[in-house]
Amino acid sequence: MIPQVPSEYLEHGRGRPLAAVNLSRSDAQEHGTSGVYIPNVNSPVMLIKRFFMLYPKLSERDCKLLIEESLKDVPNPSQVASKILHIEKRLMNIVLGTTATSHERTLERNRKTNLGNATVRWLSHLFPSSFGGRLNVRILDQGYVSQLVDLLKHVSTPADVADYFHFRTLVEYSPFLNMTHLIPLSYDSHVRAVPLRVQGCLHLVENFYKHGMRMLGIEALGGDIAAWQIPFRHEIEVLFSDVRHTLHRFVRSWFSSSTVDMALRKLRSMKLAYLGSDVAYPTSYAVYTPELSSLDNFGDLVRDAVQRDFNETANYDFLYRASIFSTSVEYNADTNTIYVPHALVTIPALFSEVLHPIFIPILGAKMLQGVLAAVDVRGSTTVTEDSGWWHMIDRLKFQNRSVCFREELDREVNKISPSANFSGFLHSFMAESAAIEPLLDIYKQRVYHRFPKGFKRSAERRNEKRIFYYAYAMGQCEEPGTESIQIRFRHAIPARIRVNSALANDPGFQKTFLCKAHSRMAPDKRCSYWEASSATNTSAPGRDKSGLR
Repeated sequence: MIPQVPSEYLEHGRGRPLAAVNLSRSDAQEHGTSGVYIPNVNSPVMLIKRFFMLYPKLSERDCKLLIEESLKDVPNPSQVASKILHIEKRLMNIVLGTTATSHERTLERNRKTNLGNATVRWLSHLFPSSFGGRLNVRILDQGYVSQLVDLLKHVSTPADVADYFHFRTLVEYSPFLNMTHLIPLSYDSHVRAVPLRVQGCLHLVENFYKHGMRMLGIEALGGDIAAWQIPFRHEIEVLFSDVRHTLHRFVRSWFSSSTVDMALRKLRSMKLAYLGSDVAYPTSYAVYTPELSSLDNFGDLVRDAVQRDFNETANYDFLYRASIFSTSVEYNADTNTIYVPHALVTIPALFSEVLHPIFIPILGAKMLQGVLAAVDVRGSTTVTEDSGWWHMIDRLKFQNRSVCFREELDREVNKISPSANFSGFLHSFMAESAAIEPLLDIYKQRVYHRFPKGFKRSAERRNEKRIFYYAYAMGQCEEPGTESIQIRFRHAIPARIRVNSALANDPGFQKTFLCKAHSRMAPDKRCSYWEASSATNTSAPGRDKSGLR
């Protein structure tokens, strides 16, 4: 089956264990190459991280035994398993992290030498056509790419690397091979109560044929494939509109006069892509799809998908890196578009075709994070701009306010691991606090529309806000026991830190729950993103009733 896959498919990395690759369309200002697809190379997800995220109470010995069990037909499986685990651990040391990626400009010929000859040869092998031209690749995790080849040369032999490739391939295709113990390691987003092999096969099919998975998603939500819509689509559009409208007020007060117009323009021109939306699913895309009645047809399906990948001008399936199983809204700076995945809208869509206010703190929080990425510091510099569109006044303002957040993040992370450095996650950490106030505004508007007479008693008004904060916290729940694993592998800031810090920085939370002064949820020094002062004392006297410890 694999030899049938065309060279274009392999060139762009869908079967490469040492790199995570996706394509993005180059900007019109970037060397006059509008419409050209540029490959982005990033560090892959390490299998050892997936193992401990799934089984936080197990040890490295357990991980080695799992690898060994998969290599029974290999001579000296125990020794080979030890070497594979050793390579994984060393590679993990040079992986930047899940969220903290550093976007680089597209590499040109005169910048190849900065990477070293061995790295250039590896990239040339990975991208034989793209890397040979004037425009090459975008490096998203530069530290990983620049150190990978030297690391492999010094810690392993060619035979060890071959064994490592063999094992990673077994993991990737374990759903098709029915290697049950490896299937959970082949993907990241897991859903309880769904058979492992079913999940594994769906993830694997998505890697090859994302458009097909989108169609299955629409069917699962009771949508009409012929019309490319789902019953919940209007609610998603309205929420997207509310998020942008609410952020307008905050953006106007935050940015300098030199920058505010550009920020507002980005919000107004932002596009929304989600299951069933017209912009994401042109009907012409579904005119023809090869039949898949046996594995013999699989090559035809892959070739068809690859052809559409490169030829469809509005093919959002290929440009979005996010899986439909993800629950995070992703912002695509190249197209100024946010993508709302299938998994995020499944639960509220099962309840009603109308979005109940209780889901605003959950669904709206994810969408706000995505939209904020366009105008906060994460979107201040694009791939094609070294200086960015922020004015120096805005950068200085942000730098001053980030000091408080940096101290808070370091303090909380170091309680779990004193040696951990999470500075690369600072911007997303700040966005968590920045999202609370505009999100609460949207929630209040939705509650008012549902209950136009409002709440007369103060206790009722307080409960209204309490429901918001409880729902927000519940929407961030994670598997217990994974905090230290997330810190160890630089996977993400644990939810407890993100939620408690964001709510402790919100004065409305402290008043609603009558938090005790000088407590964790009513600190003396509060970090603020939007207010004129970056740290104010908003402690309210009383008993701490939040329960969000």
